[in-house]
Amino acid sequence: MRSEPHGRTILRDRKSLTSMLFMIVERFRPGCAPEVYRRFRERGRLAPEGLRYVASWVDLQFERCFQVMEADNEALVREWTAHWEDLVDFEIVPVRTSADAAAIMAGAQRPAALDTREAPFKCCGNEEFVILRCPACAHLMVFCAECNTLYPDARDPARRETVRLTRPGDRLTCPSCAVPFEDRAFLTPPHVDKYRATAEQVIAAGLGDLLAKEPAQ
Repeated sequence: MRSEPHGRTILRDRKSLTSMLFMIVERFRPGCAPEVYRRFRERGRLAPEGLRYVASWVDLQFERCFQVMEADNEALVREWTAHWEDLVDFEIVPVRTSADAAAIMAGAQRPAALDTREAPFKCCGNEEFVILRCPACAHLMVFCAECNTLYPDARDPARRETVRLTRPGDRLTCPSCAVPFEDRAFLTPPHVDKYRATAEQVIAAGLGDLLAKEPAQ
């Protein structure tokens, strides 16, 4: 990695913030490692509320620390680094877990399959769930093809409603943007690919825990 001027915080790849995990490379200024540890002992991490420590490693020469932090937004990370920039140069890289990366690379276009054993959605007892994505606004919802139960928000299993799709003019309407689906038979080919979310889209929305796990190879 190239050296950066002292006192600067470098943030790379801002577009990759969906995971809200940050790998932070800390470069101690020459001779400042003892002062870094003294300040930490006396004042703690000085992290703002909402910034969570995950793990860290220090090289054998006490020149660099590799730290993983979790935050709801990058501003919290910068607020934290500001307390240490007199002693440390920071490079901040938004990252995702290896499990999420593998799921995206192996199944970016794989239809999102709900983990029926672990997911909190329950309705008719013979659930056949599909994770739907509105083509107009990208809102994610869960639909049971067995009993026409719609969970309007994939994040909230407590909310559900029954959708009537018996008449020719009946359409499923997105609960977020109120745009009706163009196709009444949205779960049948060739229409289904337009409405069914992919694994990548579900993971990018922070809902990867809903997905059925791929069998180990």
